[in-house]
Formats: sequence, C-alpha cells, structure tokens
Amino acid sequence: MHPPLVSEADFVKAQTVNAVPAPEDGQPRRYLLTGLVICRACGRRADAHWVHGRPGYRCRHGHTSASPPLSGRPKPLYLREDLLLAHIARQLDGRTTEARDDARATAAYLRANQVTVTCDADTITLGRQPSPARFPRQKQRPHPNRSET
Repeated sequence: MHPPLVSEADFVKAQTVNAVPAPEDGQPRRYLLTGLVICRACGRRADAHWVHGRPGYRCRHGHTSASPPLSGRPKPLYLREDLLLAHIARQLDGRTTEARDDARATAAYLRANQVTVTCDADTITLGRQPSPARFPRQKQRPHPNRSET
C-alpha cells in the first residue's frame, strides 16, 4: 500500500467542486423526463439541458465538436420539456387521471409503466421499445500530430 496523494479532508473538499456552473438562483435543476426521451432518428436517449430558463432535451445524434459530422446526419433535435409533457398528457388522456394536470404525475406514470417517449421534430410517440435507425460508425482517422507505428 502506498501513502495517499491527498488527505481525506482535501479529497472530500474537492468532491464538492462541480465543473458545471450552478444556476444563478442556487436551486438545483430538475428534469422530469430524464432517461425517457428517445430520438427517433438515431435511437439515443436525449440529453437533458437547460435552455432559456427552462428544462429541455436534445439529441445531437452522437456528434461532438471533436469529430466532423457524418454526411446525411439529421439535424440536432431540440425539445422543450413543458411542451413534451403537455403532448404526453394529451396522449395519456383516459389512461390515467392523475397525469392529466400534473407534470410530476405524468413523469411518474411513464416510469412506473416503463413507457418511453420517442421523438423527432414532428412526432411524439409513447411506447415501450424504440426502434432505432443506426448510422454507420465513422472510421477513426489517425491524429495529425501522432505518428502511427
């Protein structure tokens, strides 16, 4: 066993640091549909993100700024949580009375019944199993500053 690099007190203190900036009001951000929103185009779960002061979801289809986009890749998907919840509540009308007017109850109903929300820019569908369309993986290019040996 080797001696610790940092003290336990310093380690615990460092764990309180967060790389993501805290909201100005200090309140934690809540995303009711985290893990439930699926992108119809690529089958990935949508990322929860804060946009214009409210929760939303996005899918960039696996694209990051570190890699060039694939040709033919669909445009990123952006969805507001409030609009998603309103649409979901309309689809659930008749299945549950609690979910009709309460966003938290709607999300709880989806989780309890293992219902996912599959979306594209025009359509929102409730179901259990999404059928993802996969794009071929891009070949890894060698890093320009590294020599291949």
